[in-house]
Amino acid sequence: MIDALKALRAGGAKQVVCTNKPTDLSLSLLTKLGMAGPFDGVVGIDAVTAAKPNAAHLIEAVKAVGGDLARSPPTFQQRVIADFLPEVYFPAHLRRLRERLRASRDMLGGS
Repeated sequence: MIDALKALRAGGAKQVVCTNKPTDLSLSLLTKLGMAGPFDGVVGIDAVTAAKPNAAHLIEAVKAVGGDLARSPPTFQQRVIADFLPEVYFPAHLRRLRERLRASRDMLGGS
């Protein structure tokens, strides 16, 4: 795994650890395990406005190391969308959709 992380970094990829543990503790653990080297940073719960699985944590972690969200792999973008959907947007979208469908059904005289 370390070799893969080093290869990604050598290829120019920004890599950041995004964790709900405190930043200092996480950095200490990674250092003791000999795994801190490949990462450009560690962003713990104390350094962000929202905890994982909130997508804001991932977005802030990428920005903290100077990463470009537009260059992130599609899986990251999919994860961000997946995290936002259950929180606010998807339930609100379903509610609006149901209201529109109900209004359309009522206009057509359905029951």
